[in-house]
Amino acid sequence: MVTIQLISIDTNKTISYTQTNSLGNFTIATNTNTFPLKLKVQHFSYESKELILDTNQFLSIVLEAKTNELEEIVIDTKAYDVIKKGDTLQYNLKSLLNGSELKLKDVVNKLPGLAIDEDGKIRYNGKIIDNLLFDGNEFFDRNHQIANDNITAEMIQKIELLTNYKNLSSIKDFEDNGKTALNIGIKDNYKNRFKGNITAEGGLKERYNLHGNLYNFGKKTMFNVVTNTNNINYSVLSVKDYMDTRKMNGKRIISEQFSQGGFSTSDLDLPSFLFADDNIQSRKLTNYTLNLSHKFNSKSKIEFISIFNLLDQTEESINKQVFFDGQSSNIDRLDKITGTSAYASNVLKYEVKLKNNSYFNVNGYSLWSKDNQNQFLESTLLLNDNKLNFNNDLKFTTNKYGVNAIYKNTLSKNLLMDVVAFYDNNSTNTNKDYNSSEVFSWFDIFKSNLHQKSNVKSSDIGVQGRMSWKLGSDKLIFRTYFGRSNEHLNNNLNELNAYQLNDDYNKTENIIGVQYQGTLKKPLVNYSLGFQYNYTNHSYLLDSKKALGAILPNFSISRNLRENLSAYISYNSNLNGFSILNFLSKNIVDDYRSYISPSFVVPELMITDSYNVGIMYNIPEKNIFFSLSFSHNSDRKKLESTFNNLELVTQQNFQYIDTNKTTSGNLTFNKKFRHIPFGLNFNSFGSVSQLETVLNNETSDNKNYNISSKLYIQSYFKNNQLNFNAGVNYMNNISKNNTAISSNLAKLERVTPFITLNGVALNDKINWSIDSQYFIYKSSSVQSQNIFDLGFRTQYNFSKKIQFYFNAKNILNIRENNTKNNLMATPNYTQEIIMRSLSGFTNFGIIFSL
Repeated sequence: MVTIQLISIDTNKTISYTQTNSLGNFTIATNTNTFPLKLKVQHFSYESKELILDTNQFLSIVLEAKTNELEEIVIDTKAYDVIKKGDTLQYNLKSLLNGSELKLKDVVNKLPGLAIDEDGKIRYNGKIIDNLLFDGNEFFDRNHQIANDNITAEMIQKIELLTNYKNLSSIKDFEDNGKTALNIGIKDNYKNRFKGNITAEGGLKERYNLHGNLYNFGKKTMFNVVTNTNNINYSVLSVKDYMDTRKMNGKRIISEQFSQGGFSTSDLDLPSFLFADDNIQSRKLTNYTLNLSHKFNSKSKIEFISIFNLLDQTEESINKQVFFDGQSSNIDRLDKITGTSAYASNVLKYEVKLKNNSYFNVNGYSLWSKDNQNQFLESTLLLNDNKLNFNNDLKFTTNKYGVNAIYKNTLSKNLLMDVVAFYDNNSTNTNKDYNSSEVFSWFDIFKSNLHQKSNVKSSDIGVQGRMSWKLGSDKLIFRTYFGRSNEHLNNNLNELNAYQLNDDYNKTENIIGVQYQGTLKKPLVNYSLGFQYNYTNHSYLLDSKKALGAILPNFSISRNLRENLSAYISYNSNLNGFSILNFLSKNIVDDYRSYISPSFVVPELMITDSYNVGIMYNIPEKNIFFSLSFSHNSDRKKLESTFNNLELVTQQNFQYIDTNKTTSGNLTFNKKFRHIPFGLNFNSFGSVSQLETVLNNETSDNKNYNISSKLYIQSYFKNNQLNFNAGVNYMNNISKNNTAISSNLAKLERVTPFITLNGVALNDKINWSIDSQYFIYKSSSVQSQNIFDLGFRTQYNFSKKIQFYFNAKNILNIRENNTKNNLMATPNYTQEIIMRSLSGFTNFGIIFSL
C-alpha cells in the first residue's frame, strides 16, 4: 500500500502512478516518456523518498519509519474502585480512602462488598470471610475483631479479596472449591520489627481503659499480643470469634472438613461474658490475647493462640413473666445479679505439606472457664400479690482438653485419601445454693435453703476416612466414620433421695457415605449428589440399649446464569443426637423454681431436613454487590422440653414432638456510585420459627417472628474534612403462643435512626468523629424511655509517637438510671425486660506508639 508516482522532471506533472502489493512489489509504466524521470515514493507511516531514474531498471527501495514526538498525552477518566482479576478483587485504596481512617475496621467499612457486622466479623456479600492473610500469610485465625481494632490504617499498603483461596492443606486437582480470604498488604517499614502502642484513658464516672498492642510482622514469624483492662464495655473478643475458636476443636473439625457430616454438638457451657452488652449496670473486663505464627519453610508452620478473659459485672432489671398455660400466676420480678466470669483457651496447631501430594495437621487445645454469680430476686405473684425473695449463689467450672489430627495423601494421580481423628475430654462442675424467704416446699424440702452439686464428665473419640476418586472433571467420594461418646452425670441435693443420681449415657456411631460431585460445561452447572448411612447404638438407663439406622441424602446445584449472576439450591439431612439430660433416673434442680424430672424416653430417629436457595449478582467494576438467600429447617421428630406448671414450680421433662421448623432469609445490597461520592447499603435478616410444646399436658403452638434491617448512605468525599454515614436500624421480635384455652402475644420493636460524622482538621493534625443514635422502643406490656445516644472522639496527632484524644459515649445519659428494653421468649413463658444500662462517660486519653 505504498503510493508510487512517476513524474516528468521538465513539467513536474505525474506521468503514471501505482501502489505496492502485499509483498511491497510494484511495476510502473513510463508511457514513452524519455529519461531522466523522477520517482516519488510515499506512505503515511514512513518518510517519503524521491529518486532520479536514468533508464528502465529494477529497484530495491527501503523506507525509514516516520517518527512523531508527542509532548504530552493525558487520559482523563475515573479509576475503578474495584478491579477483578480472575478470582481476586483488588481494591483501589487511593480512590476509596481519604486519610481520615484510623483502624482496619474504618478501612474495611469503605470497601464495596465488604462490611463489619455487630460481632466484629468481616463479611463479603453477607458471608463471613474464612481467612485473614497478611502479605499472603494466615494470621489471627478467625479472630477478626482483634485485627479490626489493632491494625492501624497507616500500616496498610493494599487490600485484596481472594474468592477461591487455597491454603496449605489444599491438594491440587482434588479440592477445587476454595474459601474466601482477605489479604492485607503491610508497608515495609512495619515489617520485621517489633512495633505497637500503649493506650490509657480515664475520666468522669471513674471509667477507664488501658490497652496494649505489640506486634511483629516478619517474613517467617508473625507475633501479636494484646492486653486490655477497662470498664467502658469494650470487648477484645467477640461472640463469633470465641465460637470460631471452638470450631477448631474435637468433633467440630470433622464437620469443618466435610459439610455432610450429620453431627450434633452442644454449646451449653458457654461463658456468660460472651453475651454481655450494655444492658448492665457495671462491667469490668481484663483480657490477654496472644497470636503467634512461625513458618519453618514454605511447607510447614506452627500457630499458637492463647486467650484469657476475666469479667466482673453487675446486672439489674425489672421483668414481667407471662406464662402460656393460662393457669399459672404471672410474675413481676426484680433481678440484681453480680458475678465474675473467667475463661482461658490455648490452641497449638502444627501443619506441614510433606510432599506436593500429602499433608499433615495436628491441633492440641485446652479450655477452662469459671463463673460465679450471686442473684437477688424479688418475685411478686400477680395472682395473689404474694412476694418471694431469693438469694442465690451459683458456680460453674468447666475443664476441656483434646487433640485432633488430619492426614491427606494422594495414592495415585486420580485417588486421594484423607483421615481425620479426634479425642475430647470434658468435666463440668456445678454448685447451686438457693436461699428463699419461704421454705422450698415445691421441691419437697421443708427448709428455706437448698444446695445442689452436679458433675458431668464426657469423652468423645472418633476417626473418619475418606477416598476421593477423580473421574475427569468429576469426583466420586467414599467416606466412613466411627465414633464413641460417653457421658456421666452425678447429682446430689441436700441428701434427698429423689435428687441423688449417677447416670451414664453411651453412644457409638458408624457412618458410611457416598458423594458424587460433577460439572456440566454447557450451561456451567456444578452439582453434588450423595447419601450417608448412620448406624448408632445407644446405652442408657438400667443397661437399656437401642440401635438406630438411617439413610440421609443430600444434594446441591449451582449455576452461573450469566457472567456476574449465579444461583444455588441445596438439601441436606442430618441426624440429631441426645444428651445425658434426656435419660435421667431422678430429678435435677434447674433453677430456683423449676426442676427436670425423668422422661423415660426411648431413643428414636430425629432427622432434620435443611433446604437452602440463593442468588448472587456481583459486578465489581460497577461496585454492585447483591445476594439473597433463604433457608428452611424442619425436624421430622425432635426431643423437646415439656412443662407442667404448678403454683410455684415448673416441672420439666422431655417428649418427642413433630412440629419444629424455622424459615429464614438474608438480603444484602451494596452499591457505590462511580461518578458521585456516595454509597448505598442495605442488609436485612428475618426468620419465622414454629415449635410445638406441651404445657400442663395440653398442646401449645409457639411462633416467633424476628426481623432486623439496616439501611444507610455513606459518603466518599476526597476532601477529608467531612464524611458521613447516615441511616436507620430496625428490629422487631414477636412471640405468639396459642393453647386450647388462651392466646398470648409479646412484642418488642426498636427503631434507631443514626448518623456518624468524621473527618480531619488542622493539616491532618486532628481526627474527629461524632456518633449519634436515637433508640425508639415499643413494647407490648412494658415501656422504656427513648434514648438519644451521643458520643464523640477527637484525636490530636502531636507526633508520630504520641497522640492525645477525648473519648465520650452517651454523654446525654451520664446519670445512673439509664434503661433499655429486651424480650426473652421461651416455650413456657415470655419475659419482657427493662434493664439498667451503662451510664455515659467522657474520658481523656493518650496513645504512645512504640
